[in-house]
Amino acid sequence: MLTIMFRKTGKPSERIPIVWLAFPLTIFISSFLLFLIQPMVGKLVLPILGGAFSVWTAVMLFFTIILLFGYGYVVWLTKMPRRSQTLIHLVLIVVTVVWTVANFLVTRSFVPKNDIWVHQGIPVIALLLSLIKTLGLPCFLLATTSPLLQSWYSRIFVSKSPYWLYIISNAGSLIGLLAYPLLVEPHISLKMQQNLWFWCLTFYTSVSLTVLFVVYKKMQPVLSEKKSITTNKGSLFTWLVLPFVSTAAMLAITAQLTMSVSPAPFMWVATLGVYLLSFIVAFIDKDWYSSDFYGFLVLILIVLLSLFTFGFITIKYQAFVAIMLVGLFFISLLCNRELFKRRPEPKELSTFYLMIGLGGVIASVFTAIIAPMIFNDIWEYPLALIASSLVALFVLNKNKSLSFRIHSAIFAVIVITLTCWLFVNPLESESKQPGTKILANLRNFYGVQHVLRTELDVGYKLSLLSGETIHGLQYFVNDDEYVPTVYFAPDSGIGYAIENRPKKLNNSPIKIGVIGLGVGTIAAYCDKGDSITFYEINPQVIDASRKYFKYIENAEKGGCIVKIIQGDGRISLEKELDKGEVGNFDVLAVDAFTDDSIPVHLITREALQLYLSHLAEGGVIAFHTSNRYVNLSPVLESLAGIDNFYYNHIQTTSSWNLLSKYPISLQSYIPRRVSSEGRYWTDDYSNILSVLLH
Repeated sequence: MLTIMFRKTGKPSERIPIVWLAFPLTIFISSFLLFLIQPMVGKLVLPILGGAFSVWTAVMLFFTIILLFGYGYVVWLTKMPRRSQTLIHLVLIVVTVVWTVANFLVTRSFVPKNDIWVHQGIPVIALLLSLIKTLGLPCFLLATTSPLLQSWYSRIFVSKSPYWLYIISNAGSLIGLLAYPLLVEPHISLKMQQNLWFWCLTFYTSVSLTVLFVVYKKMQPVLSEKKSITTNKGSLFTWLVLPFVSTAAMLAITAQLTMSVSPAPFMWVATLGVYLLSFIVAFIDKDWYSSDFYGFLVLILIVLLSLFTFGFITIKYQAFVAIMLVGLFFISLLCNRELFKRRPEPKELSTFYLMIGLGGVIASVFTAIIAPMIFNDIWEYPLALIASSLVALFVLNKNKSLSFRIHSAIFAVIVITLTCWLFVNPLESESKQPGTKILANLRNFYGVQHVLRTELDVGYKLSLLSGETIHGLQYFVNDDEYVPTVYFAPDSGIGYAIENRPKKLNNSPIKIGVIGLGVGTIAAYCDKGDSITFYEINPQVIDASRKYFKYIENAEKGGCIVKIIQGDGRISLEKELDKGEVGNFDVLAVDAFTDDSIPVHLITREALQLYLSHLAEGGVIAFHTSNRYVNLSPVLESLAGIDNFYYNHIQTTSSWNLLSKYPISLQSYIPRRVSSEGRYWTDDYSNILSVLLH
């Protein structure tokens, strides 16, 4: 069948359907697999790093680095002699298959839970090392496919533009992303997901070998042509800056959304999917684009993003997510279309993609590593908006009218000034309370916290905010500093669980465990002889709870034994159990949300069994599920039913779900056992989309 694809002269024909289809097919499969695995890896990593919203930024850093090295490999490879190119790439394919098979057979997971690299050092660096070890080679191979085959295509079909294959590549990436939250995550377990991806990779390598064989055997004369590259420095700079701005905007908006809503794969997919869609539209080779219109549109959208994000205009979260995604799309579209307008001749294609990859890596390094180290808030978000404004100004400045350019510059300066001012002064506006000032802005890999002081008629109050969510509040008015507040008030679920324990009623010492410290409010329930153990992953939260708030200090003064263990709560409990150290908690509270984000690994069946092993006789597990965006009560009710736990939901100003092997109150019951395993969450299956509030 392959022989009909070539002329008798041995020269390749530019109208050969099978060869023509082989290139887009292979590119589509590689892009599909590369972007299908990104949210999968993020979901695997989340429980290991405590559900931090920065996980996705770190994962994106890994993949942008892989893309950069893939593009660099293509630049290097395409300078080699014609036969050396195919032989070297053949070796890469073989080594990748052998390495991936051997590694996967040993670990059975793309991100081994007990990988020592993940549990020590700087979290981002540790994660990169772990991912490079397990997924570096296969993802590198996939990353080389699109630019390499486009380069070969441009040398085989000389009269045809290769850039339509870039559209195919981004379409494959987008479909892979959308497939994960819509088809894969809701229906397939994590273990099966990894197995299926592994076998799809095997299929991809067989297709790649077929294409490689055709290129090697039949197209050697065209591949041997020498072509010089005459790229000027201005072009290189433009190819670098535009991808940097669009990638920085994508990562910053993703960080803002995942901190405010949820660090779940569906949110990552939404932002990255919009980003990829902008590439598809931008690289359509038609005359549809108006620089002036899209430049002004981006400036207007940046104003709206600033107003909505920083609290000066309040809207429902669905509308907030929508406007963020629309803003991201047009910012990316502006950058990518300007990039397309400056695309080089096919002979410089590999360098073009290398600079795109380098811009993405610089943006990722800045967002994932540098920003958390030098900023005490998410400054990369307003900086990305400012950079996007400058791109819009650059585009608008190309207009021939001097008056138009002057008015555009004035408008851009107003937009940039407004963005900066709104970001610097958001909390005073959000609190809507006079006399409020910021005592501290805290930031690291695990999130951003603000300590606020609000003056009252008598005394003052301190509160800890993460994003827009209050994680603890203490009044300093007379004896009110000893009173538990907000979600932990006496009429709340945790108040009921503690105050109604038989030991507490009999004035006997009780033991309390808490996953998630906040400001240490639950310590207010401790009396002399009691003990409480907090598990907190964020060291800055531990410092703030002791430096600014008094709940822990007051409990210790009253004779309560307070212990704080730094680390993810579930991992810490697992380590204690492995050492034979059982908590024997009368109450174990799970309160580890970060600005409404959901650490899914803390509410699975395996987690529940772990908590049970640390409970004393008659103990209660209390899950704090107050959330603006998701309703976790059905998840916990189904978990109670599958393992015959008594269940009680207490809704006051906060939402708590109590589970115990013994009746908790007259209202407690054992839910009906669910018949389908898909109804409850395990370490291998969860589906945030199913519990989103509408």
